[in-house]
Amino acid sequence: MLDDNFNTKAGKNPASPQPAVAGYDIHIYFKPGESSEKNAQEVVRNMRALFPDSVNDVHTVGIIGPHLSHNYGVDIKPESFGKVISWLQLNSSGLSILVHPRTGDELRDHMELPLWLGKQLELNPAYFAKLKKNDKKGPSL
Repeated sequence: MLDDNFNTKAGKNPASPQPAVAGYDIHIYFKPGESSEKNAQEVVRNMRALFPDSVNDVHTVGIIGPHLSHNYGVDIKPESFGKVISWLQLNSSGLSILVHPRTGDELRDHMELPLWLGKQLELNPAYFAKLKKNDKKGPSL
């Protein structure tokens, strides 16, 4: 039935397997000292309370690497993606939120594979200019 409605074989090349997703990074952007910071803190607090087995780590990321705005970085397990992101879509408090996989390819993870909730923000092009396509260097930020 699915094959009748969708081309399920499009874009699949069995000769070049896709990298495994080690997890997902969620970046919840805010402006320090403004209401968006309190909104972001509340979203993170609620995520931790509702999905304690899904959230691996929460950290504050400043203007570093590809990020040009302050944000809370939340790492979630790959198997938690559906339930966490569907909740986040409905509870994002008007914040800009970047969701990207962690495959080890920083450029692709941030530039080709991201999902945005709310307003999409610019990422630091100078950070990515240093990376080559499929370069495995750099921490996942």
